[in-house]
Amino acid sequence: MSQYSRILVLLGALSMSLLFFFPMWKIYLQAPQYPEGLEMHIWVNKIAGNTEFTLQNFNILNHYIGMKPIEASSFKELEIMPIVVYVLMVFGLLAALFRNKYLVAGWLGLLAIAGTAGLVDFYLWLVDFGTNLDPNAPIKIPGMTYIPPLIGPRQLLNFHALSLPAMGSLGLAIPMILAGFAVYIEFFSGKKLNLNPSSTARRFSFGIGLGFLFGLISLTGCSPEPQPIAYGQVGCEHCKMTISDPRYGAEIVTKTGKAFFFDSIECMADYLQQQEGMQEKVAMLLVTDFNQPETLLPAEQSLYLQSEKLPSPMGMFLTAVATPEVARDFQQTYEGRLLNWSEVLQAVKSHEKQF
Repeated sequence: MSQYSRILVLLGALSMSLLFFFPMWKIYLQAPQYPEGLEMHIWVNKIAGNTEFTLQNFNILNHYIGMKPIEASSFKELEIMPIVVYVLMVFGLLAALFRNKYLVAGWLGLLAIAGTAGLVDFYLWLVDFGTNLDPNAPIKIPGMTYIPPLIGPRQLLNFHALSLPAMGSLGLAIPMILAGFAVYIEFFSGKKLNLNPSSTARRFSFGIGLGFLFGLISLTGCSPEPQPIAYGQVGCEHCKMTISDPRYGAEIVTKTGKAFFFDSIECMADYLQQQEGMQEKVAMLLVTDFNQPETLLPAEQSLYLQSEKLPSPMGMFLTAVATPEVARDFQQTYEGRLLNWSEVLQAVKSHEKQF
């Protein structure tokens, strides 16, 4: 086995220690009771939260829908996984020590099996918690399940869940990439292409870069996307009223993919200005096109008619439209004044109504 491959395998084996220093997975939960959200961390050997009382708060919310309490003692995997990680680390170090390419190939296979088994077990855990519900739960909806997402966002009644890999997941991703690159060098690249040392060095550097690129992707997770508003089912984040009119719904999507729903433009604008630090977290501000109910538009690019002939749910008489042409037609029909997003924020802040 070449020196380059040996270094790759050593780095991969040592990088598995990340699993003991950082959580593997994070689950974010946002609910009306906790507008700032809750953050549960799943480690290789424990379950914790971003605060001392996070798990307790998770279990309080879960109680309402009949989910079992989340307790580390209930998961035998937390006792088994550290042992598996130690075995895989030792296997990788031995493969590098003996410079045996077949051991490296075997190590790559074991890493792939361990990673796949971990994801399958995690998914089955989510299914178990989301479907085996207490029949005496305070909130019961026939046929409704509450399976959190394996990865990405999901709306569960008025709860918004987001699941993403965390820094510790690099402790498995990086070894797999580096081991895969070492296997490629030993079994394919060197023999078929007759690589010279400088060429191999370049490929070695590329492999290292690829590993860290994968890590970056793992950390950033899914890009924020608009979420459909479940009219008649979810409450407004600001006023807590049920969102029912599909002509006026609005939505904030944060950089982590959380969605906050509102029953009106004015509720979203007021919430945005009242919540400290919220504007820095925002990835998207969305409003509903009055002409196409349930169609979301970028708030900053839309126009707004403030007219007493078009009452919005919370009394600021704000209606969103997509284009200047439609806005002018609306103004001719319903009178009132036209505003851009900055003017809407100011009007809501000062409770200004001008027709």
